[in-house]
Amino acid sequence: MAGERIFLQFRAGLSRCSRKKGLRYFITERDRQKDRNFFFQGSLRQEVTDLYSYKIQAKYANDYMNYVMPPESTVQPMDNHYWQQEVYITAANLFAFTPWWTANLSTDFQWNKLDADGTDMFNAHFIEPRRYTLLGAIATSVNLKRFSMQASLLYTYVHDRSARRMETAPDKNVFSPTVIASYRPFEKIGLDIRAFYKEIFRMPTFNDLYYVQLGNRLLKPEYATQYNVGVVYSKRFGQRSAVDAQSYGGCLLQRGERQDNRHPDLQPARLDNG
Repeated sequence: MAGERIFLQFRAGLSRCSRKKGLRYFITERDRQKDRNFFFQGSLRQEVTDLYSYKIQAKYANDYMNYVMPPESTVQPMDNHYWQQEVYITAANLFAFTPWWTANLSTDFQWNKLDADGTDMFNAHFIEPRRYTLLGAIATSVNLKRFSMQASLLYTYVHDRSARRMETAPDKNVFSPTVIASYRPFEKIGLDIRAFYKEIFRMPTFNDLYYVQLGNRLLKPEYATQYNVGVVYSKRFGQRSAVDAQSYGGCLLQRGERQDNRHPDLQPARLDNG
């Protein structure tokens, strides 16, 4: 009976991996890196009615890395340890109003924590970062006989803080829209006109921002605007052969400031003449 269907599904997975390797691309072949990765994830999906269904997913990850530069490979030996944890929870709600119109409302929360220990210089500059990320998205999809369209709006909020109350990257509040459309002007001819517009936002990772001697906490996010218009023609001959012809034109516009990617606390002093 419509409106009384209940379907419940649960999945879970567990994985652990460890490895040791040399780093030939560094100063000498004596440098070593040891990694250990562990994560657990699960999902719950339920079709409550013909109109409404939802899906909840969760993940926990725990990663460890040890980077060693022995005395014989450098004038400043290193034995640095990193411990990183991540919790990710997402909930998606799907509404099927009609056979040709659906909508989706989803929310994600992510928590990251990075701790480390190493040399005195390393410990002096490490800020013990914590990150809280909130994502909210609303999307809709319309699929008619000769026309289809998908549109979405993603909101991203990122807040970083330091357990040692040191300077971190500033908060981010970004809206990113996307629109995709396809139209077939002639019902009996396999000619489709397609177009899309998308704004992209990428926040620097913990590695980009906070790894000592590698990261730069002043690194800015990446912004991009992408749009595309194209024509696709397809024709089938019998049951086993077909031909496709595509023509597209578009543009990718990237925004962002050029900057020095070296760590701000480890840059050498400038020597000016005069």
